[in-house]
Amino acid sequence: MYDVRYNNKIKGATSLYFSSHKRNPVWNEAVQLIQTDDFANKKLLKITKSIDSANANLSKSIAHIEKELTTPLTAGANDPVAKEIRSHVKNMNDNKRHTFIAEAQQRKDLQTLQAILGAPSYL
Repeated sequence: MYDVRYNNKIKGATSLYFSSHKRNPVWNEAVQLIQTDDFANKKLLKITKSIDSANANLSKSIAHIEKELTTPLTAGANDPVAKEIRSHVKNMNDNKRHTFIAEAQQRKDLQTLQAILGAPSYL
């Protein structure tokens, strides 16, 4: 995500750097522009590295959380009782099935929910 603060920092640093180079009587305008561009590129590289690092950390955190959220559901879907629960729910009509799942959610019945939601949809 782009942050305007970074852009403002670069603009401010570049304008300070450029104004200080105007005081150098040896440099013409072209050299001043080149020096300012070099300075801005160094600052931009530093800022870009910090943004890339933050992005990588966020991506790792997201992957870890996704793994934590999906692992428990699929872990409980393979035991023999889970197969019986799925068989029982499969024989219900749609209204009864929805009611059964809603009641399991209200009771916080993890075994039932893992059996139904943790298995592939074709089961």
